[in-house]
This record gives sequence, structure tokens and C-alpha cells, in this order.
Amino acid sequence: MLRGNPGQAHYGGQLDYSFPLFGKVRGYVQYYRGYGESLIDYDNDVQRFGLGFSINTFLAGIPGTR
Repeated sequence: MLRGNPGQAHYGGQLDYSFPLFGKVRGYVQYYRGYGESLIDYDNDVQRFGLGFSINTFLAGIPGTR
């Protein structure tokens, strides 16, 4: 994802990647660089790296997703 304010020359970019860990659990990696990631940091140039996981349909109660 790319976004920005050309009038202020403030831009930001985000890269996301998910991958299977085991079963229906997926790993998640995210990288953000630029301005405007949050309202608190709207005027600060930030660089952030995140790790996590997502729990897919096995807890959502959706039929046929076993």
C-alpha cells in the first residue's frame, strides 16, 4: 500500500506478507516506512516492522472449513 500528501512531500508505504504456519494458522509480517501511519505520528517519519499470526476460519464457525 502506498499513500501520501504530495503538497507536503510526505509519503508512506506498507508491505504485508502472510504464510502458512500450521493447519489454518497463518504467520504475518508487516513493514511500514514513511509518514502518517497513525494520527499521533502524522508529521514524523517512522519505520516499523511487525510480526504476528492470524487465526483463520477454524474458530469462526463457518461450515465446511475443517
